[in-house]
Amino acid sequence: MDSQNKQLFRQMSKIGSALSNADAIEIFVQVGRGMKGGQEALEELGMSKKRYYTRLRELVKCGLVEKDGAQYRYTVLGSLFEQQFVGLLQIVEREKELQMIEELRKSGRFTEEEIGGFVRKIIFDSPERIGEGSWVIPRLALSYEEMVKSIVERLSTARKSIYLASRFTEDRIISAILSKAQAGATVKVLADSKLLKNYVNETKGKLEMTDSHASERVKVAVNPFYPYKVERKFCQLPFSFILMDGRGVGIELVDAQHPDKFTGAVFIENETLFNYMKATFDSLWEGKTEHAIPEAPSTRPKTNLKWRSG
Repeated sequence: MDSQNKQLFRQMSKIGSALSNADAIEIFVQVGRGMKGGQEALEELGMSKKRYYTRLRELVKCGLVEKDGAQYRYTVLGSLFEQQFVGLLQIVEREKELQMIEELRKSGRFTEEEIGGFVRKIIFDSPERIGEGSWVIPRLALSYEEMVKSIVERLSTARKSIYLASRFTEDRIISAILSKAQAGATVKVLADSKLLKNYVNETKGKLEMTDSHASERVKVAVNPFYPYKVERKFCQLPFSFILMDGRGVGIELVDAQHPDKFTGAVFIENETLFNYMKATFDSLWEGKTEHAIPEAPSTRPKTNLKWRSG
């Protein structure tokens, strides 16, 4: 077993341990309902201060919950687990129906395919599940290459919209997005502001050349989507994510100890999570962004590149 899998299993063990207590589960559910901290939470939950803070610290430590001002909220990881958790609760609620199906299976009068159909009818087709999508099992990508392949694979089926917020630049992903943009899909890209500075630093020598193609070189160097018209802005991104067709979500997993190093990514089909992340994307898009393009080099030698807001 490689070190990445061992690290993943340790993290899963921490999360499982944090959610193995009824008090922790109750706190976790209440966080999704806008739970505030302090005395108000103690009264609402009916717990002692020691019980409450012990379980809350475990949820925070394993990365499911974080404090936001006067109240607590789910992290991105917590939101993913909340969706799966709700589904598990609904399975428990249908325990009697599932026991009946188990008896039918044991009778030998029905095929496995028919039994599977009964299960889907009871759980997957229930009204409250329609449109939620949380029954699609998340897929993990634990290497950069696996992450790229997963994104390209999902982009191949995208039809209507693609929203990318990225701390990395990858030609295969860019090519797949351009293909969809040319086919008529709505595409918006948020790039980390560090990428723009890296583009300029890597091509500084060429950018300082002053000839009739200077302006064109600047556009190519700082915009990998050029000459195609893809809406794009720059801002500071703590992690990368991609959203597709109202359901597809891919989120980079960041190691707090080494935030600049790629750790992994998770992919899931879920409308609720999509809407949550789309609101995050829109906030970044409409907020204070560094939609900057460097000035074309002047005719003076060794001129420093200047930045202007666009």
